[in-house]
Amino acid sequence: MSEQDDRTVGTVGTTGDAGGAVPAGAGTPGAGPAELDAVMDRLTAKVAGLMNIGVSEIDPEEELMDQGLDSVRLVEVVSFLREQGYRADFADLAEDSSLSAWRELLEDLGEDLGD
Repeated sequence: MSEQDDRTVGTVGTTGDAGGAVPAGAGTPGAGPAELDAVMDRLTAKVAGLMNIGVSEIDPEEELMDQGLDSVRLVEVVSFLREQGYRADFADLAEDSSLSAWRELLEDLGEDLGD
């Protein structure tokens, strides 16, 4: 499997390579800063919903695990990001669970697709 295939995710039920279609409305990794901003907005809203708090209550520099996100909900974040087309994994997200760190991770994952 190539580096690119390892970093992209197809939709459930899609046959063929792992770089298949992503769900409607999903982000395209490596599409640019505006798309990453949109993904981050959706991610922040998702996390806020999982934590039952408002978006404005999240400190993007502080670990989300310290703000109330637990490992069960982190699994939901992984699924959400995969639906957005990013091949994020639990260990990477748990290593530094701040939104700012996750943005850097998604930037890196998107850049890897261009190699």
